[in-house]
Amino acid sequence: MVNIEEIPKGRSSNVYFSSLYHQNPLGNSGRNNIVGTHGPSNAENNGSGSRNQGSSKRKRVNYNIQQIQAEQFFTSRPKSKSTPDFEDEVVDLTDEGSSLSISVAELRRAARRFDELNRDNYSENIKIDIPKSVTGLVVKRNNEPSAAVKRLMISKKTWSNYVDELTKNEIRVITNGMSPLEVKPNVLQLEKLCTICGGVSYSSCIKCSARICSVKCQNIHNETRCTHF
Repeated sequence: MVNIEEIPKGRSSNVYFSSLYHQNPLGNSGRNNIVGTHGPSNAENNGSGSRNQGSSKRKRVNYNIQQIQAEQFFTSRPKSKSTPDFEDEVVDLTDEGSSLSISVAELRRAARRFDELNRDNYSENIKIDIPKSVTGLVVKRNNEPSAAVKRLMISKKTWSNYVDELTKNEIRVITNGMSPLEVKPNVLQLEKLCTICGGVSYSSCIKCSARICSVKCQNIHNETRCTHF
């Protein structure tokens, strides 16, 4: 796509500069190759006046990239470098004729402030008390034992004495419906296991009702284990 730039006011409004004619094999600049409304021949008819207008240059702004980078990194001095070394390094990056926007006094003042911040003990644990009015929850703990606890602590009875005083119904409630000597059922014992391999069995032998889990175990059972053949 060809970019068209309009020439500022004060020049011929019928003359335009196109980037298409910017590069000339003869080495002329793009401003000399002026294209009018009727093609390149119109520029030749305009004569030297239009050429003088096209040859005039705009005001150019020069940027010193090294100076801009130095000003950006003025405040980011590494800890491994001292302030004088960092100043010398930054001054070397800038041109000799350019003037620094930051004075040496401001640089030293900033470096002194950075050193003060580095000396601060940031790892110190600071305890901040949260006011109770913010949370709205006030927990009051009473460390004094209740009257029932005091009565038990004063009493000289042991646990066996208290158990002897309990009735069978009270013992059944405490032990969840089972006597103390009764063993709780094992969940693994409720599973039906194969008599051949010991795996979980979902079927049994038709003749002797022995548990089997597969056709292979059934064949082994019929050959060696079955009692009703």
